[in-house]
Amino acid sequence: MTAAGHDVLRQRARGISAGPFAAPLGLLAEAAQELIAWQAGIVHFDVMDGVFVPQITAGPGFVAALGAQMLRDVHLMVADPAGDLHGAHAHLVRPGPALRRSGDRTCLTT
Repeated sequence: MTAAGHDVLRQRARGISAGPFAAPLGLLAEAAQELIAWQAGIVHFDVMDGVFVPQITAGPGFVAALGAQMLRDVHLMVADPAGDLHGAHAHLVRPGPALRRSGDRTCLTT
């Protein structure tokens, strides 16, 4: 990413990020619509696959569905970060600790 791109992200990412997964599971669509209506500047997603961590949340399709009007901050807690990252169209990506698989080109670690 260019320096200008970083500056744009810094300007858009001011304030507190909102997390739609804090809503009850049955109300995720409504929570997402409220975030759009509130013009949330940045939305945080904990993407969990049930393998790397025991809990499962929505995947990259849900993250991408919110549209381009919000910055998408994605925290990957998944066994295959490259596979889960591809379809999310995330602006900011934070891998979980020790996401490193031998022979994997991505080798994401913290």
